[in-house]
Amino acid sequence: MKELEFTTYVKRPEMLEKSVQACVPHWTINIDSRQIENELGILVYKQEVVRLEGELTYDKIVSAIINAKYSIDDQTAILMNAMNPNLLTEEKEADYYQEMKDFQAWRDKAKNIASVIMDKLPF
Repeated sequence: MKELEFTTYVKRPEMLEKSVQACVPHWTINIDSRQIENELGILVYKQEVVRLEGELTYDKIVSAIINAKYSIDDQTAILMNAMNPNLLTEEKEADYYQEMKDFQAWRDKAKNIASVIMDKLPF
């Protein structure tokens, strides 16, 4: 599983931020913004970020969020491990089941975030 990139800001960022580079829209999705105290003792907002470019669609947002945390290899391994529980020890089966639950929770979160973003867009 990959580590998500994170940023910190003094002011809480919007869930979706847009910039334009070479006439192409670039998007930053800020996930789970929470206030923390940084190493200097200043209260800041820290959030995980997912970046994508081009047109925003529900599917593109969901995929970007999932792929930011789980590589295609990670996703394949999790799904394959979940398909063969009878060939595993009880301990491995429990580990793989938890991996699948965590992956599914992240997928659900990605879908919820994508829905919120799409509902707020003006088009």
